Amino acid sequence: METLGVLQVGVGARGQIWDEVIRACALTTPVGYVDIDEAALHAMTERYPDQEIPAFTDLEAALDHTKPDILVLVTPPETHGEQIQAACDRNIAVLAEKPLAEDLGEAVALTQLAERANIPLSLCLNFRYLEVTQGIRRMIAEETLGSPDFMHFTYIRNRDGKRADINRYPLYMEHPMLLEQSIHHFDLIRYVSDSEVRWVDCHTWNPAWSMYAHDSNVSALMSLENGVHVDYIGTWTSGWNDMQFQWRIDCPEGVILQNQLFSDLSYAPMEGDDPDFKYEKGGGGGGGEPRPVPGVKDDVAFYDDTLALLDAFARAIIDPANPIPCTARDHLYSLAVVFACIRSAEQQRRVHLDEIYRDYGIR
Repeated sequence: METLGVLQVGVGARGQIWDEVIRACALTTPVGYVDIDEAALHAMTERYPDQEIPAFTDLEAALDHTKPDILVLVTPPETHGEQIQAACDRNIAVLAEKPLAEDLGEAVALTQLAERANIPLSLCLNFRYLEVTQGIRRMIAEETLGSPDFMHFTYIRNRDGKRADINRYPLYMEHPMLLEQSIHHFDLIRYVSDSEVRWVDCHTWNPAWSMYAHDSNVSALMSLENGVHVDYIGTWTSGWNDMQFQWRIDCPEGVILQNQLFSDLSYAPMEGDDPDFKYEKGGGGGGGEPRPVPGVKDDVAFYDDTLALLDAFARAIIDPANPIPCTARDHLYSLAVVFACIRSAEQQRRVHLDEIYRDYGIR
């Protein structure tokens, strides 16, 4: 099968994982690196002293020299505009780290730009490709435990934004938790439910000891168009360094439970193991012990899921009969939830997504 050349822009901590993924994918090969940090570029090329992969500090020069099929953007969202414009000018497909932009209006404009140029533009919403996510999506679609009624999503973390192995720019962003982390969670909620968000009621804040310049904690209530209710809390500033994660989905015949960030998918049926117990609607009682969902393996976090996304993206470019994954157009609906949360927090009111769609011309 055809191999596609990939020019990678950004070679920091996440960029190193991307380099490994591009090399591991049977459909892609690296043709160059771009970064404004010459030391980071040197460190990347030194990983492969027997290979002559060119490195550049200027994107235009890199595009002219390498003529890639795919541009992978592992860069802050504030730089995506000029990078995507350059790709559109040269008819190059783009796979960018989320969010597409820090402003919803700019994200809409970039989506429209790519659509007019007829180039694939996708976002790295790699968590969709986790085994646990696929397992939850199947159980909901097949109504294994009946149709869900409500979800509780808990992500409590004290994220050290000064660590060398993670991006530092969120330290200075407005709404860093919403734009850099919650965007993943909202996208997962939409994805597994196959439903858009109807309204949000959100509160954001920044604890006194936070290292972030702006609100690093989020609490939100949501209602989906399919009637499912969501209770969400996500933090980047907490009083304990131990990650606390659980995604619980309540259905009429039991619950779906994801107890670890990238693994540990289980379900607990309403009926217990007692053969004499019979669940009756409205009867209460009962409850079986949680048991693992069969056929769901543990992933290598950030690697297996990213590799699966890149493979799907490459296949869509090679054969247009394959759907383009995680499109920018679809991403707008997750970003719209983020900006509905921001408006809700700032104006202290419930915000319906139709209001956001109308204001930004999304629907």
